[in-house]
Amino acid sequence: FHLHFNPVRKTLSLYQDKHNNDKAKEATYNKRTSDDW
Repeated sequence: FHLHFNPVRKTLSLYQDKHNNDKAKEATYNKRTSDDW
C-alpha cells in the first residue's frame, strides 16, 4: 500500500485537471471569436 504516492498522484491529477480546464476555456474562447467573424 503506497500511501506516499497518493499526494503526488493527487497533485498530478489536479495539475492535469487545471491544464485541461485551461485548454477547454481556450477552445471555447477561440470558437467564440471565430463565430463573431
